Amino acid sequence: SLNISAATLKRKLKSEGQSFRGIKDKVLYEKSIRLLKETSDSIELIADQLGYSDSSNFAKAFKGWSSMTPSEFRLG
Repeated sequence: SLNISAATLKRKLKSEGQSFRGIKDKVLYEKSIRLLKETSDSIELIADQLGYSDSSNFAKAFKGWSSMTPSEFRLG
């Protein structure tokens, strides 16, 4: 939908100091924070909403972003 090739997009992102993966991770992290703060949805449901195959994969990613598990974040 951007009418550019994947290679061109990658080059443009790199020139801006960005990567597709980095942008995707930032969006997922911000959305996970919002869901954890604003809903009482289970960690499993949030993981599913974000596209993770299971809650343990989501918890591992979240811990990499924030140095705490989703449950720890929600508690404190």
